[in-house]
This record gives sequence, structure tokens and C-alpha cells, in this order.
Amino acid sequence: MNRFITLLFIALASSSGLWAQQKDSIKVYAKCRNDMSLDYIFSNYAPAESSISLKGGRLIENLDNNRIAIMPDSSVVVIEIRRKDHPVTRSLLYAVQPPRPVFEVIVDGKSFYSYQETASGSMPTTGMVLKPVSDASFEEIVPKDAQYSIERWELVVKRSDKVIFKSSVAGSTLSSSEFKKLTSLARTSDVLEINLLSMKRKNAAGELIDQEVSYARLHYTIK
Repeated sequence: MNRFITLLFIALASSSGLWAQQKDSIKVYAKCRNDMSLDYIFSNYAPAESSISLKGGRLIENLDNNRIAIMPDSSVVVIEIRRKDHPVTRSLLYAVQPPRPVFEVIVDGKSFYSYQETASGSMPTTGMVLKPVSDASFEEIVPKDAQYSIERWELVVKRSDKVIFKSSVAGSTLSSSEFKKLTSLARTSDVLEINLLSMKRKNAAGELIDQEVSYARLHYTIK
């Protein structure tokens, strides 16, 4: 479907002869606030004489009819410049998905990360918490779009590959009652399998978006 939309936009723009001279490979983040200036994208742009329209995204801020913020809703965004209600030029922006986050498991104040895939440590005594960890460069560029929350995860205790305990957890923290069950059953050499089931990303527009992650599982062996 996205490929069809891309081809349709290209066909429309090509047939009307409205392609602008634009910077190479302008990329933006999908479902994020992207700030840019139109005089960077278009040559000979005249703000006072122009109006702006978008296809495939939303114009969420417009300062001086030049410094704009857009929210891409599809893989391609077409920015069209109009004068006296007639289109004079168009440009394409290509939307990419934000980098996938990972998650952090905090056991008795010590941090373990899902990209490690395997970890080991002492028997948990005070609790277990999951926290999202965003890509550092993405968070620096668009901090208001890098707000994540853990929705649901699963804790499985295995002994010689046999499941002896399983708990489905809503939110980031294992409840005190489930933690007590864990500590009463688990012992040295057991493996705690932590599976992230659902994470959300809150973007700059306040929208909650289902978020895929890298490394959705961590195996923690009790020493």
C-alpha cells in the first residue's frame, strides 16, 4: 500500500511538472514532530507570496510561513507551495520509522539491558522493574517524541527448561504479591525469562503509538 501511495504521488507531481530543486534524500521521522524551514527545501522560496499544503502528513506549526513543523502519517509526504491558490512547486519527504528502543530490567537496584540477551545475578530480594531505553540520538533530536511506556510484560521462571512459574505483568513493576511468589519458588540456577509484550510511544502530538522493540527478551540466571 505504501509503495502504491509513493508511485501515485510521483506520478501526480511528474505529470504536472511541479518538481522542485530539493536537497538530496530529505528524511523525516514518521509520526513525529519534524521541524524544518521551507527556504532550505525550496530555492527562491517567497514566504509572503506563498501558502503551504501537505499530502501524507499534517502541518502542526507554521511560523513566518517558513519555519514549519510537520507530522508524517505515511511513508511519503508531499509539500506543495501554492501562489494565488495555484500550485507552483512540490517536494517529497521520505518518512522513516524511529529507531527501536530496548528495555532495562532493574533487579535490586542493578541494571540489565535486553540487548545483552543473557545476564546473571543474585536472587532478587527487593523487586523487579522494567524501563524503556530510547535510542540516544533520536531522543536528542526529537525529545518530545521519545516518550515510552511499558504496557505489559511476562515473567517466566524455568528450571532445566521446565516452567515452574509464570506471571503476566501490567505496567512496569512486578507487584509485591507476584514478587513474593517468585522468591518463594525460585532458587539458584533457575532462569528468569523476561518477555516484553507491549510498549507504547507518546509523540509530540500526545498520540499513543504501538512501539516495536529490539531485543524483546532477556534471560537472567540466578547465581
